[in-house]
Amino acid sequence: MAYLKRKARAMAAFAAAAYLAAGFTTVAAAQSIEPNGLRADPFSALVGKRKSAGARADGAVERYVIASDRRVFLFQTGKRSARLKFLCGDGDARIDCAIDREVPAEEIHLLNPLRISRGDVAWRNDQGETLVRVAAYGGVTVYWPGEGRGQAAAKSFGEDPPLVLPRADMNAARARAQRATAIISAKVGAPITFEVGPAPSLAVAALSAQADAAGAVASIAATARAARLGEAEPAGEPAQSITDASVLADAIVRAAKGVGAVADDPTGARVISARLDRVIFRIEKPPGLRFAGKALVVGYDPERDVEGRPSSARIARFLEESL
Repeated sequence: MAYLKRKARAMAAFAAAAYLAAGFTTVAAAQSIEPNGLRADPFSALVGKRKSAGARADGAVERYVIASDRRVFLFQTGKRSARLKFLCGDGDARIDCAIDREVPAEEIHLLNPLRISRGDVAWRNDQGETLVRVAAYGGVTVYWPGEGRGQAAAKSFGEDPPLVLPRADMNAARARAQRATAIISAKVGAPITFEVGPAPSLAVAALSAQADAAGAVASIAATARAARLGEAEPAGEPAQSITDASVLADAIVRAAKGVGAVADDPTGARVISARLDRVIFRIEKPPGLRFAGKALVVGYDPERDVEGRPSSARIARFLEESL
């Protein structure tokens, strides 16, 4: 009898151990899938409930609010890059917010991820500056333009469209150029002209009524601009359309912001006033920056949206290294 009791207890213990082992294997298998999925996707560690790589919509625009003062920014992540826009608020004196009286011209920052300490992800611009930091546990820190310290941010609600350049025509571009001329000239204490080419003439208007408006106006505007600058238009350069100047309009604001960032320093303002008198915009592939005498030439590609113009950070760095 004692032998049978011992055998029964042994069989019960074996069954319990087998049941626990099976349960542990199931849990371990589940855990080995989900955390690996999260680690493979650096964009999933955002404020709020964690999502697997497959569950999170790629390219979604998320709205965040800084906890201390309710400033808002938009963050759109892709598979290997992100876009960031700091929205204008009431009384915002940034050039992005003051240069266009009709539509705010906030910069769309192109960011790339970098894994850093403790599993955090630092989102950096093309000059290596961290603008957003996402902690492994989901917390978000943002570095607002012009501020050295990071600010904690929390996810908010909103249905925001994708972060692309708003459509603008040549009239809007010229208005921004005039405003940039006024702002930067006052800032550095010397005249600095932002040039985008002459306004369409009556002859252009007559031609556009007989042929394709965009092509005719672009051809004449390009010839007039080349004559004004005293140089030949590069062969094969794409025509500049009067109907869509979105990249040009944004490039003007980015250039004004880059020059203004350097001029914030008194020494920088003095150097700019002595070495720079014009900012000229030219269609170039790829977009670039160069000096022609005392003129800063900003190349832009009208077909590449945000990637078709130099960022304000790139322009500021170029000026600091060239002047």
